[in-house]
Amino acid sequence: MLIAQKNADDTFLIAHFQELFPDTSFSQSGPNAAWFTENNCYQFSNYLPYDADTQELVSCDPYLLDDVVYNVCVQDKPAP
Repeated sequence: MLIAQKNADDTFLIAHFQELFPDTSFSQSGPNAAWFTENNCYQFSNYLPYDADTQELVSCDPYLLDDVVYNVCVQDKPAP
C-alpha cells in the first residue's frame, strides 16, 4: 500500500508503507487511522472521479484534499 508522508516543507513523499517504516509490523490491512496521525502520514490515491467523455486525469505534484494525498488532477479535455 502506498502512503504519503508529509515533509517539513509541506511536500509529500509517496512510498510503500513498509519502505518508509521497515522496522514496523502491521496487520494484513496495513496501518490504521491512529497510526497515520501519529506518524504524520496520509492515505494516498492516484484516482479522482471524473467524466471520461469530457475530462481526463493529469499527473500533478502531490496535494492534500480531505485527508487524502492525490497526485492527479481532473482537467477538461482539449477541444478537438
